Amino acid sequence: MAIDRATIRRGLSVAGISAIIGLLSGILALYTQASGIVGPIVSAKLKKDFAPIGTIVSSVLDPVTFAEIIGEVEGASVRTWVLADGRDVTDSQYSRTTHKANIPDLRDLFLRGIDAKNSRVPGTIEGYATALQSIAFTGVAKAAGGDLHFNEFVNGADSYNVGGRDVARSYPHAIDFNWAHTHAVEINAGGDAETRPRNAAVFYYIKVN
Repeated sequence: MAIDRATIRRGLSVAGISAIIGLLSGILALYTQASGIVGPIVSAKLKKDFAPIGTIVSSVLDPVTFAEIIGEVEGASVRTWVLADGRDVTDSQYSRTTHKANIPDLRDLFLRGIDAKNSRVPGTIEGYATALQSIAFTGVAKAAGGDLHFNEFVNGADSYNVGGRDVARSYPHAIDFNWAHTHAVEINAGGDAETRPRNAAVFYYIKVN
């Protein structure tokens, strides 16, 4: 039985489409399999390498949990991100880059941006300071804060003749209220251990490798 050309063409077309579908299915299966292997690797890589050496990030995760999330172990000798607690990282990329053995200890500290004109060295700690108030404090003076002055010769003196000579006896203006004055004071009690704005507690981590 003879097969016409149209039938042959249809058969070839169906076979070609089937081959293409099979090829695409194979590619999809390979991609799915590769994604299952490469995906976690890429994800872990991004978690570690999204920032350069010396970058500082904040997190609410404690050091043990933070290390687990990036595929590391807290306390291991080789780490990528570590708690910024002043530890010695002599053999790290951080140490080779900065020529410093220790990372900054940022516990209980706020971070502050560097202004080049102040010549601050990155990682150095600045001590406590109190600024001059731009708006004056106001208050109410109580009677107990008054200043009393005894001015003996304000109003002069009376003269008496004693033994043939004049004797002057002064009479004082007993009390003079002096409210408009200043005093040097030393504050040695009250207040808190530090001056701080409202804040939220976080952990600071720094990239060392």
